[in-house]
Amino acid sequence: MLEDGDMPDLYATEDIPLEEEVVHQRWLHPTSDHYRLVVEYDPRRDLAFGMVHGLHDEWRYFDIAELKEAGGYKDPTWEPCRYADGTKSIGRS
Repeated sequence: MLEDGDMPDLYATEDIPLEEEVVHQRWLHPTSDHYRLVVEYDPRRDLAFGMVHGLHDEWRYFDIAELKEAGGYKDPTWEPCRYADGTKSIGRS
């Protein structure tokens, strides 16, 4: 489960344009440059919605428990920001 109690529930921000979504967390993987940007979260199912940056960048749902089992971890330096600003700070658009 995620620790961020201020994160919107799934579907709570679906009327917000994707570039304007607030990214609350960034999840990394130790053996690749792939990452996930979390904008919504359902703690009952440990399910998040956000941008998955990898071989094919796409907005989708992903299971946090599965991500952790695969070695994923929350970026401790990430500060919540708009998606458009976050991707600029990472160096990707």
